[in-house]
Amino acid sequence: MGKKGMMLLKTLLIKNGFLVDGSGNPGKRGSLLIRGDRIERVVLEGEILKDVGVDEVFDAEGFAVSPGFIDIHSHQDALIFANPMSEAKLRQGVTTEVIGNCGFSPFPAPKDEAKLKIFVGLMESLDFQFPAEGVSWTDFDSFMEMAEKRSFGTNLLPLVAHGAIRVTAMGGDQRAPSEEEMNKMALLLKESLEQGAWGMSSGLAYAPGSFAEPEEIEMLCGEIKKADSFYTSHVRNEGDGVLPSIDEAIEMGRKTGCRVNISHIKAMGVANWNQSDIILKKLADAKGEGIDVSADQYPYPASSTILGVLTPKWANDGGTEKLCERILNREENPTLLAEIEKNMMSRGGPDRVIITRCATTYDPPVGGRTITEIAEEFGLSPIDTVAKLIVESVNSVSAIYLSLADEDVSEILKDSEIMVGSDGMVNLEYPQYSHPRTFGTFPRVLGRYVREEKILSLESAIRKMTSLPAERIGLKGRGLLKPGYVADITIFDPATVGDRGTYTEANLEPVGIYRVMMNGEWIVQSGKLTGKKCGKILRKE
Repeated sequence: MGKKGMMLLKTLLIKNGFLVDGSGNPGKRGSLLIRGDRIERVVLEGEILKDVGVDEVFDAEGFAVSPGFIDIHSHQDALIFANPMSEAKLRQGVTTEVIGNCGFSPFPAPKDEAKLKIFVGLMESLDFQFPAEGVSWTDFDSFMEMAEKRSFGTNLLPLVAHGAIRVTAMGGDQRAPSEEEMNKMALLLKESLEQGAWGMSSGLAYAPGSFAEPEEIEMLCGEIKKADSFYTSHVRNEGDGVLPSIDEAIEMGRKTGCRVNISHIKAMGVANWNQSDIILKKLADAKGEGIDVSADQYPYPASSTILGVLTPKWANDGGTEKLCERILNREENPTLLAEIEKNMMSRGGPDRVIITRCATTYDPPVGGRTITEIAEEFGLSPIDTVAKLIVESVNSVSAIYLSLADEDVSEILKDSEIMVGSDGMVNLEYPQYSHPRTFGTFPRVLGRYVREEKILSLESAIRKMTSLPAERIGLKGRGLLKPGYVADITIFDPATVGDRGTYTEANLEPVGIYRVMMNGEWIVQSGKLTGKKCGKILRKE
C-alpha cells in the first residue's frame, strides 16, 4: 500500500509521570509514547525522545501511571444487557473485567423448556438482567452474537460456569450425573473453551454446584488442563469448612495439573477469624509441591451474596421454586428454618446481615436495613423474616454479611501472589445499597493499604491489579507498560486516591483516579467519564 493509502494513527505522549509498569519492579519517572491503541515506546527520565511528532501531549507530573486495572473477579455479566457501560469500574481505573464467576454464566443455556426454566430462575436469583427478547442463545458463540450488538464500557473476558453446564446437561437435581450426562457436561465445557471462553468457574456453595461431588469437578478440570485454561472456584464453604474446602480446590490442581484459583479467599464467621496464616500456608505449601494455585480477594471485611446462601444444600434440590415450597411446608420440613438460622448465626447473626436487593417491593423498602430492623417492621422473628423475604422474592434477594475480620483481610492482602478482585456488581434500582467493593475496590487498596497502612508497596499493589491477573487468566498483550502492549492505562494521584463508599451509601465515587485510557482512547478525563464505549468482549484464541 502506498503512502496515500496508509492510515495515519494518532500519536499521544504521556510525559513526566511516575511509571509503575505492573511488573512489581520499582517505579521510575518517564514518558509513554502511544500510537493508535498500542504503547510504542517507554522513555525513562534522562533518555532523549527524538524525531517524534505527536498529536496530543498529557503532562502527568505528580501522577502515577500504570496499566489499566484488571478485575479478575467481576459479575458485570449480570448487567451486560442492562448496564453495559460499567461506569462504577471505569471510575476506579478498571479497564478489563473477568466475568462468569462463582459458577454462574449466561451460557450455555438449555434448549429443553423445563431445564431452561430452572436456568432462568437461578440467573434471576443473582439479578441477571435478561434482554427483552429473552434467552435466544444456547452456546458461547450464539451468546456473543447477541451480546456484541451492544457497546461496552470495559473489556470483558468471559468464563463458562459449571452451574450453567450442569443445569444444561441434567437440570437442577441433587444427584450424581449419569455417564451420559457427565459426557454431556464435558462436551459443553469443551465447546465453550473452543469458542473462546477463558476457563471455567464453579460455585460449590450454591445449588446446583453444591450438588457436585469432587469427582465431577475433577473430570471437568481435566478438560480445562487439556485446553490450557483456567479454573476458579467459589469454594464449598468459606466459614466453618473453609480449610477442607481450600484443600478440595488445591486437590483439583494436584490431580489434573490445571491452573487453579480460589475466588475471594476469606475466613468467614467469628469462629474462623485469625486463620489467614493457615490459609496462606496451604497455598504456599501447594506451590512448593508444584501445584499451580492462586487466589483473589476484595479488601473489605464484609461479604455479599444472595440471602438463599443461608439455606442448606438439600433444600435447593430441583431449583428455586422447590426451595420456596420447602420453606412454606414446615410440617414436611421441620428442621429447615433451624438450619437457616444456624447458618445466619455463623455469619454474625441478624444484626450483621444487611439487605441490599429484593425483587419484592415493601413499604418502607428493605434495602439498607438489617434483618433485625426488618423483623421489627414485619412483626416477625428474624428467621421468619428471612423465610418471608426468600419466598416472596422467589429467592431473588441479596445481602451484605459483616462476617470477616479486618486483620485477616490485611494479612491475606500482604501476600504477593494474592490478586485484587471486586466481586462486584451494581444494584441498578438502589445503587446506594450495593456492596461498596463495586465502586471502590482498587482505589481502596491504593489509599488504605498502600498509602495509609503501608502494608503494600505501590509497585506490588499495582502488580496484583495488572500483570498478575493477566498472567493467571492467560491474557497476552495487556497488564504491563511495555512496547507493543495495548494502551490500557490508569493515571492516578497516589497522595489522594481512595474509596468513599459505605455499606449503606456504597455508590460514592472514589477519589484520585484522574485519567483512564482503554484501547488507546480516553474514557476518563479529570475524573469524569468521556462517554466513549471502547470496551470489547475478548475471546481466548
